[in-house]
Amino acid sequence: MRINITEKNDIHIDTSDLSELIAKIPVEDFIDIQFDYDYDVSTNDVLIIFSTPRSGSTLLSDLINKNNICLTHEYFQPYQYLPILASRWGCIRDGKLDKAAFLGNLFRYRTYPGGWLGVNLHGEHLKIFSKFEKGFADVRKHFIHIIRRDLISQAVSYEIAIQTGKWSSYFDSQADANYNFTGIKTRLESIQSQNAIISAFIKSRNISCTILYYEDLVENPKDTIQSIIPDVKTDSLLLMESGLKRQASSRSKEWIERFSLEYFETNGDGYNNENAFKNKQSLKERFKSIFNAR
Repeated sequence: MRINITEKNDIHIDTSDLSELIAKIPVEDFIDIQFDYDYDVSTNDVLIIFSTPRSGSTLLSDLINKNNICLTHEYFQPYQYLPILASRWGCIRDGKLDKAAFLGNLFRYRTYPGGWLGVNLHGEHLKIFSKFEKGFADVRKHFIHIIRRDLISQAVSYEIAIQTGKWSSYFDSQADANYNFTGIKTRLESIQSQNAIISAFIKSRNISCTILYYEDLVENPKDTIQSIIPDVKTDSLLLMESGLKRQASSRSKEWIERFSLEYFETNGDGYNNENAFKNKQSLKERFKSIFNAR
């Protein structure tokens, strides 16, 4: 799937491999046609969640949906989701996206009865989203930026998802994952870059944005959601159990510890090979030997 933006801000979409992409996405994913509801209501409020891969935005979106607030998803993700919706909604004309038609259908099929629409935007989606900003001028917008405090854990999770294709518990693994220092470092830098792009976007638009931490959401989802959704009372938030299963594992823990040690000891360069890593003492062992010698 390829999307190109021309100098005239036209968005060209190549749909030659669309069927293959659709086949890889589980029916539980919010992009599926079963989630195209036409409630025949006007869109009054838009919840915009700024996020990065593996930041917890899917969990947040799932909980918000289960409580019938809105159906938040990555509608402006250019690799799969936007082309899939644009094709299904008949918004591609001679290979070019009809932006007005796409936005009209987004409001029509993804606005909940209360008049709320939800949009999840990674930093890398903002270039596409910026071409649609004028279409959101007449609705109330509420901005959230979800961040993980532990960026190394996030980067490890991101790398595992890249390698396996398992982006949530609904996805099947397409391959096994093997530790890769360079891969994890690349994901870490991507997360940091995307958060910086989000911050620049927020400042350039003079947006009032609430920061939400993934760790707080996991620890206390009910109070966290109430704090970011206006006019929602705690008692009305009945379903705080997500259908998603946590994907953390002993492998994740091992990779986090190994990457942290390798990154620190090599000043971010990584060891030259596997044997170089195996021949190194861990920091814990070094400190133990120092203290025992006293």
